[in-house]
Amino acid sequence: MSDFAELLHARLVGYAPLAAIVGNRVYPVIKPQDAPVPAVTFLCIYEPRYQTFGEQLDVTKGLWQVSAWGKTYRQTREIRGHCLDALKRYKSPASSPIWHDTFIINAALELYEEDTEQHHCVMEIEAVYG
Repeated sequence: MSDFAELLHARLVGYAPLAAIVGNRVYPVIKPQDAPVPAVTFLCIYEPRYQTFGEQLDVTKGLWQVSAWGKTYRQTREIRGHCLDALKRYKSPASSPIWHDTFIINAALELYEEDTEQHHCVMEIEAVYG
């Protein structure tokens, strides 16, 4: 996991209302096949590096996908709500890397997987860190 992925994981696992539902079932990239739900997954979609006048800046604006997984539609929407509350405009100036800010880009995609009978809500967040 990247340094920021570890921060994101810690934030999701450490957010009490979310942890009360999913416990420590927060996974990078994919949810293991045998992992019970409810759960949360996250992955990096886009992580550009910014440069100015030929020098690398220590700031990254990454696009991350966070997914809520549940047994029912209602449970999955509740998990999504807690994920959004945990991340909305979140900052951690004392972390390494510094987590400068977080923006919710999209939280509208809702899916149902017939083969596993699981509901799935997808969120996109933009995080500024470095």
